[in-house]
Amino acid sequence: MRVPVAVCAMSVGAALGLMSCGERSTSPQNQPTVGSIVVVPSSVTVEVGGRQSFYVNLRDRNGSLLSGRVVRWESSTPSIATVTASSDGTSASVVAVAAGTTTIRVTSEGITVMASITVTAVPAADFAIIDAQWTQGVQQADGAIPMILDGNSAVLNVLLSSTAPNRAPGQLVLTLTDSSGATVRSDTLTPPPFTGASTYEQPSAQFLLPKTSLRSGLRWRLRRDPRGIAVDVDVTNDVFPRSAPAPLVSAVLPTMRIRFIPIVLSAHGDATGNISGGNIEGYLPTLRRTFPLGPLAISVGTPLVSSATFGSAPSGGAEGFWLQVLQDLDLARVADTSSRDTYWMGVVRPPAGFTFTNFGGFSYIPSSPASVARGTRTSTVVQTGWFTNTGQSADLVAHELAHTLGRRHAPCGGATGVDPAFPVPNGVIGTVGHDVFSWSIGLTSNAAARAVTTGDLMGYCFPQWASPYTYAGLLAARLVSVPNALVTSRVAPTRRQHVIVVRGRIARSRVSLLPTVAIEGYPTDGAFGAYRVELIDARGRVVATHRADANNVDHSGDATLVAAIPLDERTAGTLSAVRIVGPAGTMTTRGAKSAPSIVASSDSASTATVEVRVDGRITAVCHGTEFAAIAVQDRQTGALLASAISNHVTVAARSTALMDITCSDGVRSRRSTPMRITRSLR
Repeated sequence: MRVPVAVCAMSVGAALGLMSCGERSTSPQNQPTVGSIVVVPSSVTVEVGGRQSFYVNLRDRNGSLLSGRVVRWESSTPSIATVTASSDGTSASVVAVAAGTTTIRVTSEGITVMASITVTAVPAADFAIIDAQWTQGVQQADGAIPMILDGNSAVLNVLLSSTAPNRAPGQLVLTLTDSSGATVRSDTLTPPPFTGASTYEQPSAQFLLPKTSLRSGLRWRLRRDPRGIAVDVDVTNDVFPRSAPAPLVSAVLPTMRIRFIPIVLSAHGDATGNISGGNIEGYLPTLRRTFPLGPLAISVGTPLVSSATFGSAPSGGAEGFWLQVLQDLDLARVADTSSRDTYWMGVVRPPAGFTFTNFGGFSYIPSSPASVARGTRTSTVVQTGWFTNTGQSADLVAHELAHTLGRRHAPCGGATGVDPAFPVPNGVIGTVGHDVFSWSIGLTSNAAARAVTTGDLMGYCFPQWASPYTYAGLLAARLVSVPNALVTSRVAPTRRQHVIVVRGRIARSRVSLLPTVAIEGYPTDGAFGAYRVELIDARGRVVATHRADANNVDHSGDATLVAAIPLDERTAGTLSAVRIVGPAGTMTTRGAKSAPSIVASSDSASTATVEVRVDGRITAVCHGTEFAAIAVQDRQTGALLASAISNHVTVAARSTALMDITCSDGVRSRRSTPMRITRSLR
């Protein structure tokens, strides 16, 4: 039977010299005794405060390894180094206490060996805060981009240096003060020991400032090791900025209103873009990560039926499809009078059988971000969940909205119509970005860096991030995106007017017109523009003149124009032609000779009350071969429900809704009497 014995160790406070312990032989009869001891390492040099592990091998006289023997570890000078043995005695940890030389003595069954340890003083070192920059996702090299209030949270990236690698720099304290100098927030963290150079791709430390703590007038300053634990040779570089707290530069942006519109493709079995309050956040991550947002107001509007044809499966989504959807959205925006500064985003679901789309979306590129005219703040995208790249639709939302703020393509991935002033070769961001948003909502534990080789938001490369060039351009556009006069007229006018909506395309110096449609809506400003739109009656007289500008479209060499011209219904009924005169020449469209008439199909075509079928839909039909277009409008809300270049359209009926159905022969329109939709119980 083996008798257990204790393993002895010296502590820091023990007296100098070797500590002795009682020891009895633990080797049973006929069991080999210890013949030799080997300690690894046999000698070592450690800085004060450092720790070194030692290991021991016991062998018998024949060289065979032994186990289960009592091993005693001792330090000859505990004031220089202390030793603590493991529970089985096969290893020990030595801590360097003060400069000097000592030995570690290992004994087992009467045999003793020594290991030497030299403790050196810690060399003089200097820690320094060399730079720090605030960011909400994108930052210029000079740190000049301001923090947007009431937008995203902010992160302070900190760069440190040290002349002593692998040493901890001590605590960092960030202090925020108000204009009176009073402290309003103080955050403390402890960076890990240095392992290499600190860069903005791998900062030494990051502070997260929640958006609720961001406000104007703040000043900030960093201090390293305020309690003097990790002492260094120069304390003057332990504060940043060096001379005094610096202003936290900020900016205030107007609310960005975005209305997503589900597009219903009547030519493809009513394939409808999947957007609702339940999945809307899936469209916004890239926008929240890379845009200068400020307050954000997101809504989902009334679905809009369009007769645009996606193409022939399996490949579709060509230019013509997207242009028609954009112009149908233009008509819907004319009908809307609630908020002129809203950005509209049509959401398209490619029909079943399509596996490829030529474009993921289209947008207007206005000449001025302050413009709120129709044909300026309108975009379209493919819905989320359709692309193999699950984040591509979210990238497209940010990409297309950036177009409506005047941004052109970056030269990445074969994009056309690129911005000639884009400063970074190959259309990459060129400066490290940081995912502040993901950290702020708890998805990550830090603001992960985005490499300088990441594709710019405005290119065709993936993954994407906003370059400082793109972000600064978006910020400048957002700062002027709401004219002062619009702030007080966002909800004007209080009533809709009867307007004649003229929509055209300009390509290769030629103008082509979509069928003109009359609806109740908001007139466009007809005082300025390169094109003159004339409405002509049957006698050849010009009864109305309106100016309009051409609107550039990304991905397309074509431009579009839209003019909503106020005209009473009686005069509108006398129209026979529409003429456009401008830089691309003159274009005249004439209507059919016979006057339009209208009925709505239902179980009883002779009544103005339309019965909803069991599938919840109705079909409106303009009877007569002369009809070129049809529009359906909710009389109570004014929302445009459908726009088709056809003499019929199918829409989902909403109970108790009053619907106006308008048929156009290309120039002249006639509205039905208001028809109340009642829900069938069949």
